[in-house]
Amino acid sequence: MRKKLALALVLAFVLAFAVQALAKDMEGKVTAVDPDAKTVTVEEVCLDVGHVDLSGIEVGDTVKVTYKEEGGKNILESIEAAEEEFIPMEGC
Repeated sequence: MRKKLALALVLAFVLAFAVQALAKDMEGKVTAVDPDAKTVTVEEVCLDVGHVDLSGIEVGDTVKVTYKEEGGKNILESIEAAEEEFIPMEGC
């Protein structure tokens, strides 16, 4: 019984990392948002939105996205505004 439990835990651990490895991350500017087609384009990568909420995402925004390739399409898994780099002003 312990061997089966250990094997199941190892298998679950390996699968968790395998699925995560399939996901891709990128950061870039949103160049198009098409709510009717349920797509968003970041740089030159067109992403199918699926279940992800795009409210607040506009053309010109810099975003970080996570997506996976499935059936020849890029499926968006998450999108968030990229943190803007703080550049201190000289003087004062």
